[in-house]
Amino acid sequence: MADLATEMLQLSIQAFEEGTKDLPKRIGTLDDQLDDLESAIKHYLMQLNAETLNEEQTQRELSLLHISTELEAIGDIIDRQLMRLARRKHRKQIIFLQPEWEDMVAYHREVLGLLQQVLAGLAAQDSELAEETIIHRQYLNQIKREMHLRHLQQLSSSAPTNLDASAIHLEMVNAMSRILSHTCSIARAVQGDL
Repeated sequence: MADLATEMLQLSIQAFEEGTKDLPKRIGTLDDQLDDLESAIKHYLMQLNAETLNEEQTQRELSLLHISTELEAIGDIIDRQLMRLARRKHRKQIIFLQPEWEDMVAYHREVLGLLQQVLAGLAAQDSELAEETIIHRQYLNQIKREMHLRHLQQLSSSAPTNLDASAIHLEMVNAMSRILSHTCSIARAVQGDL
């Protein structure tokens, strides 16, 4: 699930570029695979006999259930929200202003990096990596606020503004912020803090 969610997030930003109209369909297929894996993992974990598990194993089972749910939610945001926006951008032939697109790509790169970091922490059971993820979120929240401010300043300037591009931009930022929230929830589970 971690590999699929990471691949989906990596591809998601490319879906907004020219010549990538088929990418949302590919991401939809990956999301279907992610959903199937989540179901299989939940089915397996729920079959474990709670009476034979010690406290640590029970906590681990709950963490894995939580993490699989969070990864599935990340996949849904990418497939249902970001890909809907990518299709809308292509359908209406919207072009983003270059500085705003560069901000978006940089923010996406940061969110992707944080997801990769927390998943590395999960694989290694490294709670310090998980803690770094949670701390780094504050920095990304500041980036988000700055992006919103620059965007609003652009809207209030006398420069012509495409309101469709503006709406997509704001929804993209919010979708990535939601992915960031789910990523930090995974980090807390890695720390054992449910």
